Amino acid sequence: MRAWSVLLPLLAACGPSEEEIGQLVVDAFHAENPPGAFGAEIGGKGVWYSAGFLDPDCLTSRDLAHADEPSTRPSSDRTTPRMSPRYETQNWITYSTPRGWCLSLGKDAEIKVDGVRKVGGYYEVDTTISVADPTPYWGCMTDGSVKRVVEVRKGDDGQFAVASPVGLYRGACPVPLPGGADRLGGVRPAAPPAAPPTQAEVRALAERFDTALFERKYQEALGMVSCVNLFEKKPFGACSVGELVGLGPQFHTEIGPEHGAPWLEYGVQSPAEFGKITADKADPTVFHVSVTHRRTHRPRTFALQWVDGGWRLYGVVSLKGEGLTSMRFLYDLDQRDRRDVFERRLAGEQIDEKGNALDPYDEPAK
Repeated sequence: MRAWSVLLPLLAACGPSEEEIGQLVVDAFHAENPPGAFGAEIGGKGVWYSAGFLDPDCLTSRDLAHADEPSTRPSSDRTTPRMSPRYETQNWITYSTPRGWCLSLGKDAEIKVDGVRKVGGYYEVDTTISVADPTPYWGCMTDGSVKRVVEVRKGDDGQFAVASPVGLYRGACPVPLPGGADRLGGVRPAAPPAAPPTQAEVRALAERFDTALFERKYQEALGMVSCVNLFEKKPFGACSVGELVGLGPQFHTEIGPEHGAPWLEYGVQSPAEFGKITADKADPTVFHVSVTHRRTHRPRTFALQWVDGGWRLYGVVSLKGEGLTSMRFLYDLDQRDRRDVFERRLAGEQIDEKGNALDPYDEPAK
């Protein structure tokens, strides 16, 4: 936690008033928590994420996340609560950091001073923190995270300063925090293009999307995708930023821990490796792009779809992951068996992506 720079000089021999002490805390809070949408950083890149500011019992009772059982961990690692967001609420995860993820909590945080008391040579200030437009996760903040006792102490220079943390666990999350997206599905695109996509158009789109993921501009990247979410009642377009934050660039080499798995699954190193473009046999809006996977040497395809007068990458959300659920692009929808299962699921059949009976947990949202 950074040192506080908001100081209160001793203006009188009798010391500052309670109002001045309280205002010092308010000013320090606003300096640490700028206006705008904000999120807290949850730590981890696997299945479980550390989030000591959230109440585990609240998360499970409100069906927001799964809570880890501390007894299953080594004795040296049982102090920090850990959670794994449910698919239904991962749309509130809108950004990736080197350490973990940014969980949206609300916007325009405020602090209210409930009381000031002098304790020896310092002050204790009782406070309550509130936010505008809170997300469901804000309702599971621990009592100590929202109602804090803030200490104000006099330093060696004779000035009073806030000596307790007043931040909201932002970590490496930016302010304002980029927004997410509600999973609002629409109708299946039907208007065909005047002509198939060219190699130049496919490569340019893939490069723009790749750069957006590299720069962690997830909203921008989502705008380049025609997404089909097989866990939603209206699957077409029913994707959030939460289904992209776990993915990373395929063509950029200077990647870091903030970048997820490459969106083309390590299949190619550059768009120059894209192969033949073929029309879909049933859907006139869809075209398939062939690649030879660099690791398996097997033929694979990703797809493009013509939507609202432009080309978009075809992303599919079909399998819930442990941790975050991500859309897939290298999905081989030109293959008969793959396409058959895909269309059956679109028609409402309760099967998984392999054609097996669907686990009740994975039923599409009602």
